[in-house]
Parts: sequence; C-alpha cells; structure tokens
Amino acid sequence: MKKIAVRADSRSVHGSARCRKLRYQGLVPAVVYGRKIQPQSIQLKDADVVEMLRQGQRMVDLTTPAGTQKVFIREVQYNATGDRVLHIDFNQVAMDEELTLDVALELTGKPVGVTAEAGVLSQFVKVLPVRCLPDAIPEKITADVSGLKLDENLHVRDLKAPAGVTITAAPELVVASVRLPVVEEAAPAAAEPGPTEPEVIGRKPAEGEAEGEEEKPAKPAKTEKSEEKK
Repeated sequence: MKKIAVRADSRSVHGSARCRKLRYQGLVPAVVYGRKIQPQSIQLKDADVVEMLRQGQRMVDLTTPAGTQKVFIREVQYNATGDRVLHIDFNQVAMDEELTLDVALELTGKPVGVTAEAGVLSQFVKVLPVRCLPDAIPEKITADVSGLKLDENLHVRDLKAPAGVTITAAPELVVASVRLPVVEEAAPAAAEPGPTEPEVIGRKPAEGEAEGEEEKPAKPAKTEKSEEKK
C-alpha cells in the first residue's frame, strides 16, 4: 500500500463562521480522533488535501507540531456541489489493531450472459465492509464476472478478498446478477366510444302521472242551455 505524507498545523479557531474564514484563506479544518488521545483540531492546506484525496489512499502519515502519527481518513465532507472539501475527520490508528471500513467493489470483464445470451449485468452493491490491519487496507476489491451466465447471481461468498482482508458482509448477499432486459408492454389503446342515441326531450310527467303515459286531450267544457222565455 502506497504511503502518503501530509503536514498540518494546530487549529485554535472553532465554529462554522470562523472555519468558513479559514476556507477563504485556502485552509481545510480537520479533527484527529483516537481511543487514547483527546480530539486534535488541525488545519491543512487545500492543495495538500486535493493531492491526498487524488491518490485514493486511506492511510496517511500526518505530521503536526506534536509529531508524526499514522491516521486513517474516516470521513470527508464536501460542499453542495461536491467540488470543495469542507472538513475531514481522521482516526489515529495502531498498526497492530484491525480497522473496520468500507471499500469499493469493482466488477471486471463482460459476462457471457451479456455477450452470448443478450442479458444485462446489474450491480447492486458497490461498497463492501471489510476488516483488516492498517497496512493491509486495499484500494478496492475486484471481481471478475466474465463467467456469469444468464439468470446467475454473484454473491459475497464468491468474492476473493486480498490477503489479510475479511469481508464482513453476509455471505448470501447478492452483489450482481445477469437478467434479460425487462420490456414494458404498451398499454392497449382505449376503444373509441360508439355513436350514442340522441336524448329525447319531452314533457315532464306531472305528479301522480305514470312516466311514459301519453297525455290525453282535454274534454271540451259542457255549455248549459239557456231557458226559453215563455
């Protein structure tokens, strides 16, 4: 594993506003934690942080006014756009004590289920939890999926960890598989409504009159005969 050496200065300012001023000066606030030490507030040059992270290593030889110590990059906090480091947490480590950390999983090769059987490779797990000594921390874990056939799965138990590294995820966990692509069927077109009968608008039946009963014509009124004068 490649070693990285970084210099840092002690930091006396704390709080969001003051740390923001540090960043304007090209500095990155950080803290070193450890089981046998009190948290140490430090600051690093932004250019040194960028170079440290670019190399992709997790173990760092950190030199401060108090001396040089081996630390592990535990967490890096970025701004909203992800292009600037806001804060770093380091963990002091003992070379004879195991660490638990997450390591990237990289799949290599092209599955036969993709090249010969028209399948699609899906990766469900991209980071694996591992346990190892500080000097055995791998940059990543790789898995060759060339032999993966259609409808086959790659499990954690199928992975080969580097020497001195133990993968702590469940052995039956599926990390990748090859399946036929799912084709969504088009929904059937809705049937067009047929012609409807025109609504017949008629007289509303009076109360007590049966609906649909035809209206009968009114009878002419009777006229009384006038008495003849005698």
